[in-house]
Amino acid sequence: LNYCILPAHTASTINHKNLSLSQTEPENETAIATVPTSVPPERNGKQPAFCRSFCSPSSLKESNLTTTKSTKHSSSQFVQNYISRKRKRIEKQDKINCNICDQILEGLELIDDECDVFGIHMVKIQDPQLAKRYSIKTFPALVYFRNGNPLLFEGDLQNEQSVLEWLIDDDNRELADEIEEVNERMLDRLMAESTLLVVFFYDDDCAECEEILEELEEIDGEADMFGIDFVKIASIQAAKKYEIVNIPSLVYFRKQVPVLYDGDLHQHDKVITWLTSQDVFEIKNEIEEVNRKMLDKLLEENEFLAVFFYEHNQPDSTAALEKLENIDSETDNLDITFVKMADSRYAKKWGVTKLPAMVYFRRRFPSIYRGDLLSEDEVLEWLRKNRFRQPELNIFMYALIALAVAFVVYTAFLLQCFKPAPPPPVQHPKQS
Repeated sequence: LNYCILPAHTASTINHKNLSLSQTEPENETAIATVPTSVPPERNGKQPAFCRSFCSPSSLKESNLTTTKSTKHSSSQFVQNYISRKRKRIEKQDKINCNICDQILEGLELIDDECDVFGIHMVKIQDPQLAKRYSIKTFPALVYFRNGNPLLFEGDLQNEQSVLEWLIDDDNRELADEIEEVNERMLDRLMAESTLLVVFFYDDDCAECEEILEELEEIDGEADMFGIDFVKIASIQAAKKYEIVNIPSLVYFRKQVPVLYDGDLHQHDKVITWLTSQDVFEIKNEIEEVNRKMLDKLLEENEFLAVFFYEHNQPDSTAALEKLENIDSETDNLDITFVKMADSRYAKKWGVTKLPAMVYFRRRFPSIYRGDLLSEDEVLEWLRKNRFRQPELNIFMYALIALAVAFVVYTAFLLQCFKPAPPPPVQHPKQS
């Protein structure tokens, strides 16, 4: 039994005992294995290209036939006929499945070079016992190993583009409580796609880096809850590209704008506090994108908060967002934090029934804007009125309370002053 590596559209065979998914090199820590059953060593005098059919384990066929013939009923005509029919049926099915496997393999070889660019190595292996270990029951199968953790592909293997998109998808690369390793190509892709990205630049030969990584992995899951992607890279070229002088370093990219963390990297609680702080989170003249966790944190920390609920790729939302971007600096002058959120289900929690919509929060109490979102002046005036309405209401309430207290005191005073004198006690007849 062996598996074959597929670099540059060629296949070289190595022994399956050398396959160790948990001991992959750091820069090649992701791996892919296509796991078939055994294939027949020869067919019509030729070595087959590749076969991963569940129905065609040649070694099992030969052993089953040999065992059957060696039994005491092997001379029976019934058994011979059964073997003949079974052989024809298996060979017919094997030919069909083998053609499908060849087609799938040819398609996967087209994306092999692209996977190498993203640091993903693709191999093939013929080992039913290994497949059973990972609960693989249907063949052919594609399994994505991320630091030894398997993930089974459930799509169409004949569509190599969907396979490639699935492999490089950020959600599939992520591991719980573990910072994902990336190369330069993947880092560039994340820079273009991720609005909030934290990158830890380190060196493989740095002993301090390992200690820092253990600390940072404690907050990887929490950072993900706030919508912050967390990755690590051991590349001097990447550090020079982004003008990183010292190694190790932690850099926070907000829409590709870098902010260097200058605190103690050994204290993960201070790192997560810095990453989620509003001073680091805000981008000038731009409405920041938030998720539910970040919005709850902002509601707790800010007395005045304006949230624009919208939908992606929706014309009305896009047009309104372009107008509202023009008043972001004015809302800062009003001490109003302005954010946006593309979550219609969460918007319904605050009474929003139609998107796009604007909601103003004062001490977590929501007020929904009913005017025209395309008129930035009207929106700004509405926010200004709501911003300064509450203090006037407080003064009015304080005046009412003072009048009520004064009325109670005055009433008590009047009752006490005009209280009638008690009648004299009735004298006893003996006293008179």
